Amino acid sequence: MPLRSRLFADNAALQSCLVSNAAHIAPGARGEHVTLIQSALVRLRVLDPIDAAGEAGVYGPKTTAAVLAYKRAFRIINRSYQTQADNIVGKMTIASLDHAIWMLDGGASGVRRTSLPGLHPASPPATAESFGPGGKGSPAKPKPGGPAKPAPGPAPSVKSSAPTSAGDAGAFGPPLSDLPPDVQAAVRRSNDAKKPDVLLLYPFIAKHEGPLPAAELSARFGGGNAGATQILRDLHKRMKPFDIWKNVRIIVNVYTGTGSRGLFCEPFDHAAFLAQMRALTTGPSIGLDPNVVPLSIPLVDSKFCRDAFNVHGPRDSFREMVKQGAGLHICITQPGKRGIEPCDLHIDDVQQGQVCSQGVCIPIVNGQTVEHLKTVGPWLAKEAQKWFRKVL
Repeated sequence: MPLRSRLFADNAALQSCLVSNAAHIAPGARGEHVTLIQSALVRLRVLDPIDAAGEAGVYGPKTTAAVLAYKRAFRIINRSYQTQADNIVGKMTIASLDHAIWMLDGGASGVRRTSLPGLHPASPPATAESFGPGGKGSPAKPKPGGPAKPAPGPAPSVKSSAPTSAGDAGAFGPPLSDLPPDVQAAVRRSNDAKKPDVLLLYPFIAKHEGPLPAAELSARFGGGNAGATQILRDLHKRMKPFDIWKNVRIIVNVYTGTGSRGLFCEPFDHAAFLAQMRALTTGPSIGLDPNVVPLSIPLVDSKFCRDAFNVHGPRDSFREMVKQGAGLHICITQPGKRGIEPCDLHIDDVQQGQVCSQGVCIPIVNGQTVEHLKTVGPWLAKEAQKWFRKVL
């Protein structure tokens, strides 16, 4: 089958590369066909746009490194004579690039889709918050694999949504006082709202307990709860570049799960939180030389993509765009379940490899995606069993 993406289909050199070993493209090559390869690598978030502009039409060091990174991520190796990926664009590589770009172009329909069919309804466009802060509910269970959790209890009703000073009811001591001020403020709000038999700020406060004095609460953040304290640090650090923590009003519980670590929480304003995450999926367009990235192929430097296939229940989910390794997964409760199900904010140990098209994740199976599925596989298997039991 010949190359079929809009980017590659009309280029004779790339069509030849697909079928002829002699037409492979190697470092040092120059021409329009190299420019098109660079365009694909930029769109697939492997080659930096500025580096592409600096090597426009030239298979230079930056392009070479990007090709190698792409082939490693997608495990493109000719097993008949190779044991590891190289930096040459040959038959397998050009076919893989073409398929990825073809998917972004909308596949067989030829129309790039702004949304994909999912397993859950999407929240309506952001409007004034229809649910007041608080309300009764129970947090969803974290991914299994961490310490056992008590049976969830109702979430509290909180009168004020304004952050409070960490010194209002006694000064915190270490290690709680070593946490960032906005994390301490969320802890104080959660402690003030705690009531016996309400699951809140777990594991630092047990379900049967009420609010704790500042000194006692501070001590709870050390010892056996040091791991949960570190999760709060990790989450805050990861959220800081995107200013996400500001949405956290009440911490329901902190958890360690299968392939993830995070917290369940109630935000100040679900709609404002959702609007912020939507904005992070559609960053500014990058104005490049049209000879590097054709104007017919919009390029968006998004920080997150929106899940089309969500496994986190009645929530709108957003994945941090990462090349490899860990990444944020922000899951905001949908209108019908607000006050019943909390938001789930966590770090996936291996974030799913994704490409973002107009704000929506386009699932492309590469090494990153495979590793993500391995880490969360046991949890996904249990969720599938639950679903089948409901259906049957």
